[in-house]
Amino acid sequence: MRAKVSPTIRRIQYLGVALFLTSYALPAVWFNGTWDAYPATLRGYQCAEESARMLYQAIKMLKPHEGYYEPWTVGFIFGVCGFIQLLVVWYLFSSPKWRRRVAILICVLILETFIGLALSPASPLYGYFVWMGGMLLMLAPEVSAWQDGSES
Repeated sequence: MRAKVSPTIRRIQYLGVALFLTSYALPAVWFNGTWDAYPATLRGYQCAEESARMLYQAIKMLKPHEGYYEPWTVGFIFGVCGFIQLLVVWYLFSSPKWRRRVAILICVLILETFIGLALSPASPLYGYFVWMGGMLLMLAPEVSAWQDGSES
């Protein structure tokens, strides 16, 4: 049986879904200096595509692109961060038994994106923060459940 969530928390979660989806059309990453592999900025959907490509190349132990400080490490970090999109969908449609576990994994991968951005010549733009804020608002039912000790 699904736990009851207040209407306010549910509206916050819907706002998070709207922000998360909107962020894919916004500029998300800006590359410092000249880097011929990419345009100056990438939109959210381009970052999602590129993270899947980087994971594939990192797993095959290929050098993803010139310009990385450590190609395999950064490519693998950004590639694993690409799973966030899949985890968000899983979180929204999963059973209450799995929601908290998936929410924790999403939070860990959000921290991993900071590590990847610190190791790469990329800087986040407002689309990245809208994306991250939308995810955190979607996790609002879990946060409210942690506060009162109930299951969501």
